[in-house]
Amino acid sequence: SHLKNLFQTLFNETYQRVWTRDRGKGKIAKHFVVESVERVWNLDSWASYCAYRDTVRSEIMIGCATGGVEGALEPLGSSENLEQPMTSGSAREILLRLGGVPQGEEPTDLLDDTLNEVLLFHGTNPQAADAITSQDFIIFRAGAHGSLFGRGVYLAESCSKSDEYTRPIESGERS
Repeated sequence: SHLKNLFQTLFNETYQRVWTRDRGKGKIAKHFVVESVERVWNLDSWASYCAYRDTVRSEIMIGCATGGVEGALEPLGSSENLEQPMTSGSAREILLRLGGVPQGEEPTDLLDDTLNEVLLFHGTNPQAADAITSQDFIIFRAGAHGSLFGRGVYLAESCSKSDEYTRPIESGERS
């Protein structure tokens, strides 16, 4: 399918053949093959996120208008200190192709450049992925399988970095 091909492009663009200690003694894959794509959308979590995003947007606008904030966020990729994430191009295309956007949202509104929103990867096991998609990230469990920088939700712009936190299922595939 076209969507599967878009995800394959995203994986190809964000793959890095780099060993880190988080991988342990595991081998580094030469590449990843997207076998299937399953769309999961937790509308309650999405609505909460959108409400919080609107609050942040309003606070930035109020701060800029009153002088409480030096200015808008510096856009990613606008300086050598803020590189454009590897996921930028393909992620936007994937979002545009998903269709069925939650009510009140337009596909082009899904990533707000003024807030430096980006799509990132999260590597986990299939059971945790099911719990995340049906409930949400449960922060007190965050960092249960790696917390070099303390407890929290760890995300990456590289599919190969997130792969370090996945575990193979019976077929040998990772999800």
